[in-house]
Amino acid sequence: MGTDAVIQECSQWKLLGVAAWHLTLYLLGATVWRAAAPPWSQHFLGLFSFRDWLLSLLVYACSLAVLYTQRQVLTTLDVPPLYVSRLGWGGKSWPSLLISRCIIRRRKLRDVADVALFYAACCFSACAGLYLLQPAGGSSSSRAGVQPLLVYGSTLGLLYGVGYLIRGKNVLSFPILQRRRYFRIKQRMRARKQSKSSTQADYAQQQQQPGSGAAAAAAAAAAAAVRVAMVKSSLVLPSLALGPAAALSALLAPAAAMSQQQQQQRYEWGGAAGVLGLWRAGLLCCYAWAAGGHMLEIVFTERVAMAADDDPQPTTPLLAALQHTDPIVQDWCLMDLAAVAEGAPGARSRRAAIFADETGANGWLPISRYCLAELRDFVAVLAGALPSLQGAAAAGSGVKWNALQLSTAGGRPASSAQDAALWHLQARYCRLVACMRALSGLAAAAFTSDRYGVLHFSSPGLGEVLAAQLGVVAVLTAFIRHSSSIPVRPASAAARLLQRITSGGSAAGSSGPQQHVDAAACALLDTAKTCTYRLTNTYGEVLMSVAAKQPSLVGTAAEAQALLASFLAHQE
Repeated sequence: MGTDAVIQECSQWKLLGVAAWHLTLYLLGATVWRAAAPPWSQHFLGLFSFRDWLLSLLVYACSLAVLYTQRQVLTTLDVPPLYVSRLGWGGKSWPSLLISRCIIRRRKLRDVADVALFYAACCFSACAGLYLLQPAGGSSSSRAGVQPLLVYGSTLGLLYGVGYLIRGKNVLSFPILQRRRYFRIKQRMRARKQSKSSTQADYAQQQQQPGSGAAAAAAAAAAAAVRVAMVKSSLVLPSLALGPAAALSALLAPAAAMSQQQQQQRYEWGGAAGVLGLWRAGLLCCYAWAAGGHMLEIVFTERVAMAADDDPQPTTPLLAALQHTDPIVQDWCLMDLAAVAEGAPGARSRRAAIFADETGANGWLPISRYCLAELRDFVAVLAGALPSLQGAAAAGSGVKWNALQLSTAGGRPASSAQDAALWHLQARYCRLVACMRALSGLAAAAFTSDRYGVLHFSSPGLGEVLAAQLGVVAVLTAFIRHSSSIPVRPASAAARLLQRITSGGSAAGSSGPQQHVDAAACALLDTAKTCTYRLTNTYGEVLMSVAAKQPSLVGTAAEAQALLASFLAHQE
């Protein structure tokens, strides 16, 4: 069986595992959903009805269409930013995010078709779920008509689809610590519970402040309620969809139909009971979609062993996966390679096989070239966006961090190059971490496992790995210095109001605007320093002579040697 067939089978089994866990979570949520209904309602009585549970399973079957299309838009690389200088659109502006993430994606027809199918599946699942979950008993006047049901379902599905893509929920982030699925699900549930607890604590603290009157208490209570709703997205979407759906339903209702009672029922919402029924049905639909999205992220970020420890050719599937067109498969391979390089249990023979070839053509050379290309591309893009000294001094100097601002006064990138740098830093974070772990782990393991001297007598070798690690450290240090030196403009009144709402009603700090430093840059810098220390602790002072023979990726050779000397002295 070829590598592509094995990878496709692995993806199919992962999707089946997602569906099985999704069914368990859905049944748990449906039980709570019915138990939370009033005891006299049809939804609560459905706990003891086989027909109602069968309808709930049909709702789950409809949500599988959303789960499948979510898998189609799943990726490990965020879409590149859309930068329009004439309109003032940066890579992180809302129009740019809406167009790039929710419509055109990677500028390919297949991506646009996948997004359209995802929206269609959300609308279909919402409309089918609302229809199946309507109470069977009661008069027809208390039930929503066909048109409000379709309009509300389509609005709810579009809101979920756009919100899912514009927030980048389809972009996978691989955890360094791999745990069982049960513990990862429990961790997510605990995080949501802690968010709710912190909201209640903020509200209690606001209530205990001296001098807070009734108006302040009411504002704090409203802010806390809004924050709880923001934490629970499954409550927000059904509520947000009511307003646009009602307006759209009123516009689409024909005036001639209002004179006929039989047709009028098709365009009525059924009063408060009908609206409440649609809202409660929308809750379960949103819960099913959100649970499926979480399970996709959990299952598809698990480590995939590309070969067994007793495989006669363990590097063959690894090299084939690196050349795969799917970025998810490439990241699976890089995460497995990083674990093997760092000595994962049961992978010792796989690591030794990388250096088993005297020429390195079946192990070290293609792996190192791929990882070094990723690191060099990242260093080149990030260094190209950083400012340098103006004039003739720029030719012989390294990266200077105090010459030019990285962005404008509003904290927005000033050029498309800076947008690309921020995108590389955030979108390729997991891939860069895996490449640095793999290179440093293999280079350190070669000290005792490289019998033929492949690392030292081939190109790329130890010198190229060391130069790439030092280049990443240097360019990230310069980037963080730039980010911390950007003058921040005071927030507007709307931004301060939003900050007050999201902070549970407590007033914002009076220390002034704070500098924004990207968290991914700090985390990536820590990983780069750890991997560099792995090399220096393994090889020691001999690296100074190795670094002297290699051109520096960032700055001058003297600056690279000074940086290496600080690592050897454990000063970084």
